[in-house]
Amino acid sequence: YPLVPTGAYIIYPLKDMIDAIRFIQDTTPRDAVVLSDMTFGNNVPVYSGNTVFLGHPNNTVAVERKLEEVRQFYSGLMKSEEARAWMRRNYISVVAYGPQEREYGGPRDVSQLYPFLSEVYRNANFTIYAVEK
Repeated sequence: YPLVPTGAYIIYPLKDMIDAIRFIQDTTPRDAVVLSDMTFGNNVPVYSGNTVFLGHPNNTVAVERKLEEVRQFYSGLMKSEEARAWMRRNYISVVAYGPQEREYGGPRDVSQLYPFLSEVYRNANFTIYAVEK
């Protein structure tokens, strides 16, 4: 089984994932939009009540476009200013970075690509960044 379940796998979320989502729940307003890949995004609304940029494909408007934008962001194909403008347009204020997001080939610390991100939480598998205004 994969570390982070995707597709038809039915596996309880990682404790580290739940801990990261609880951090989001405890430290952000409910209207804070969270950026992640699909699996983390599927769990955020359930456990924290926050909105996500990308979640379940049946509940995400323009899912194909958003999947591509998420891929470009996490793989580092977006230039820093382009990424910042994209986040502003989409009201993204929190970025999650875990096993699924790292599969895009970005660095261990995504703030190396995007210096406007500030690490606010880290555990063994997930890092949460705040988007500087």
